[in-house]
Amino acid sequence: MVFVVEEQIDEVLRQEDKAEAMSGHIDQFLIATFMQLRLIYNTHMADEKLEKDEIIKLYSCIIGNMISLFQIESLAREASTGVLKDLMHGLITLMLDSRIEDLEEGQQVIRSVNLLVVKVLEKSDQTNILSALLVLLQDSLLATASSPKFSELVMKCLWRMVRLLPDTINSINLDRILLDIHIFMKVFPKEKLKQCKSEFPIRTLKTLLHTLCKLKGPKILDHLTMIDNKNESELEAHLCRMMKHSMDQTGSKSDKETEKGASRIDEKSSKAKVNDFLAEIFKKIGSKENTKEGLAELYEYKKKYSDADIEPFLKNSSQFFQNYVERGLRMIEMEREGKGHIPTSTGISPQMEVTCVPTPTSTVSSIGNTNGEEVGPSVYLERLKILRQRCGLDNTKQDDRPPLTSLLSKPAVPTIVSSTDMLHSKLSQLRESREQHQHSDLDSNQTHSSGTMTTSSSSTANIDDLKKRLERIKSSRK
Repeated sequence: MVFVVEEQIDEVLRQEDKAEAMSGHIDQFLIATFMQLRLIYNTHMADEKLEKDEIIKLYSCIIGNMISLFQIESLAREASTGVLKDLMHGLITLMLDSRIEDLEEGQQVIRSVNLLVVKVLEKSDQTNILSALLVLLQDSLLATASSPKFSELVMKCLWRMVRLLPDTINSINLDRILLDIHIFMKVFPKEKLKQCKSEFPIRTLKTLLHTLCKLKGPKILDHLTMIDNKNESELEAHLCRMMKHSMDQTGSKSDKETEKGASRIDEKSSKAKVNDFLAEIFKKIGSKENTKEGLAELYEYKKKYSDADIEPFLKNSSQFFQNYVERGLRMIEMEREGKGHIPTSTGISPQMEVTCVPTPTSTVSSIGNTNGEEVGPSVYLERLKILRQRCGLDNTKQDDRPPLTSLLSKPAVPTIVSSTDMLHSKLSQLRESREQHQHSDLDSNQTHSSGTMTTSSSSTANIDDLKKRLERIKSSRK
């Protein structure tokens, strides 16, 4: 009966138009399949009454059906992580069964199982199969009764997956894989792995991480989103060390092996990826729409890699652009650390209670309007200069200033101006202004009064003269 069912399934899988009928039922089919494998291994092989030829035939039918299934990629990708883990456990157990080797057709069965394992690794959903192997390796290392050869075969499967990564990295859910590695490193810290009889496990883990870092570059640190507490394992610290080591290397040095038998990391390729990443950031900074996003990414990058060399990306740009980037980073630092507003050309704001680094120019009050404040006209003048620079027009020569990289690594601390001193200065200015105004008003009043008296005296003299003339006229008429 079993052979009839297996033959019917095989007939369906060999016809493309009928194979799609299996869609949605792959997990159920695989569960039934590896349960049969387990039954044969535990029961049939120990039954001396059962003909061994029948066992070989049953193995051949089951393995043949699964090979047909995993040749159809659309169906193979439906297999879930848990099912793939149990399937790989059954297949590796079968490969290590010495009783098979003693059978006449046993070697052919082993070769078929090897072919099936390759198909499972290549055609399954790459995230699911890689996750399944990591969990299977963890379980095998924890199980005291597990054969060392079993763990070794699991690691060989992982190494094959590593070789596939350059072609499959874009289809993998890296966040989930890093979560699996985090859990593995939490259960097996570096010191515990070193206690293993073989160095193969720690070499395998390092090779996998180095390959992922090589392919993703600094962006790999952005894929730790599924890990709740990163401090529970050494994963993040290990990735940071690898990225720092990668950036410290020069193109003239030859690549070094991470461990014996591990894949070599192409140093120049890694450096090129870092350069591409920084070039993309500066491209955003130079664009009108993505300036803020680019500055934020550069700030985060400098924070993670304080010794990163960004001078090559700045030396060919104008001094004005370098100053613009410098002020933008300082603005972000103020906002992130709660230091208040960037100081303006008039001095340090009285509301600020901490030391701030002043901007190198005396006209810029702010870079953006991120806090709802009014943007000064000098900002638009700066933007105009940037546009002139992009169009190839010369800007006025800027004052000499220290390199941006030195300012970023260790900003100079200016003299602190106390709010009390500023208040006294302001009061003095107001007092002087008021006194000058009062003197001006007094002089004006005195001038006005003098003019009025002169005019009044002149008018009185004219009236007396007219009276005298009238008296003379009257006298002459009499």
